[in-house]
Amino acid sequence: MPRFFFDIRADQHVARDGEGDELPGWQEARECAVEILPDIARGDRVDDDRREFAVQVRDETGRIGCKATLSLVVEWFGDRPAA
Repeated sequence: MPRFFFDIRADQHVARDGEGDELPGWQEARECAVEILPDIARGDRVDDDRREFAVQVRDETGRIGCKATLSLVVEWFGDRPAA
């Protein structure tokens, strides 16, 4: 079975996957990338009102096959409460 690597980006921070996962193919790798994005965003505790999270998928040869992106935007109406 082929091995796929999931490199994670949260704004400017990048975590490169050195282990990877064996999956049947690109469609399953895409599904994994989409599934982990909400977990990444949920675990993020930064108080920024705009964040972008991405998972880039590459194969054993290093070829990038897809990238899934999630944007988080908080809009305030009226005065923003003090922290």
